[in-house]
Amino acid sequence: MQKNNQDHLMRQREAIRCRLKKLNGKQNGIKSKSSAMRESIVKKYEEMRRVLEEDCRITLSLLEMEETAAVRALDSLIEANWVLLRDIEVQLNEGMMDSEKQLCDRVTMYEDRMLELLTATDPGLINLDEAKSDQLLGFTNNLLLFIRSQIPNAKRLLKSYSSEVVLDPSTAHPKLIISLIINSKPIRIWRS
Repeated sequence: MQKNNQDHLMRQREAIRCRLKKLNGKQNGIKSKSSAMRESIVKKYEEMRRVLEEDCRITLSLLEMEETAAVRALDSLIEANWVLLRDIEVQLNEGMMDSEKQLCDRVTMYEDRMLELLTATDPGLINLDEAKSDQLLGFTNNLLLFIRSQIPNAKRLLKSYSSEVVLDPSTAHPKLIISLIINSKPIRIWRS
């Protein structure tokens, strides 16, 4: 009878060892899958960061090209105004010795050049392309709104992994201490 009981206990021990082996294998498999998923998620976030940084670089480059073109056009208009201003100043200095008719002819000539120049160099003619700027800003804003709209979905998904834990003080180890971290500071909330 004792041998029979021992055989029975040995089979039970073997069944539990077999179960422990399967449980450990399952645990290792879950850890492995979780680790692979973690690496995949980190890579996707890094890829998103790279894509967003590249998009930002391209967008800012487009804006800079637009700004450079407008500034160059304005530089050209400023230079044309300086040239005419210098010509007028030279004529003022030389005109002191001219006859009334010569001076009148010069004033008329410069009047025509000045009106033509003021019309051609109207600052209102040079602008950044507002439609392009609005389009770039709108696209950037829409991208931000889309990313932000996905955050609640991710939070809901993460929350689905959480579970409520209930502590039974009567079955807790006598030296058990439970604490949580708030703002990087551990706070003891229960001690047996």
